[in-house]
Amino acid sequence: MGLVCGGVGTLFWIFAARIPQFANEFERSINTQYSEGYTTLVLTSSCFYFLMSTCQVACGVGLLKNKEWGRTGSLGYAVITILYYIAYTIGTIMMSKGSSILLTVIGSLGGSLVALIYPICILIFLTRPNVVEALKE
Repeated sequence: MGLVCGGVGTLFWIFAARIPQFANEFERSINTQYSEGYTTLVLTSSCFYFLMSTCQVACGVGLLKNKEWGRTGSLGYAVITILYYIAYTIGTIMMSKGSSILLTVIGSLGGSLVALIYPICILIFLTRPNVVEALKE
C-alpha cells in the first residue's frame, strides 16, 4: 500500500503542477490553506514514504524467510515511521493557516493516529520473546 500511495501521491503533486487548467486552482487552494513550503513538505514526504515502503517490502521478504535481518529492519522501519508521522503532523499543523486550521489539526492528528497503528503493531509483535527466538535460528 505504501508503494502505491507514496508513488501515486508523488506523481499527483508533480503532474498537478504541470496541467495549466488544474495547476492555478490547485496552487491557489494550497496557498490559501498552507504556508509557503507545504508543497515541498508533501513531495519530500511522499518520496520518503515510498522509500520506506520499499524497505518494508524487503524486510517482509526477510521475515517470510525467517531471517533476523527482516525483524531488525522491520523494527527500524517502525521506529523511523513513527518519527516520520510525528514530524509530518507537526509540519502540517505549523504550516496551516486561514479558516481551516482547526480542520487541518483534527485531520492531521486523526490521520496520524490511524497511520501509527501499523508501526506500533510491528514493535509489539516483533519484540515478543517467541518471535525473537524463532528468528535467531
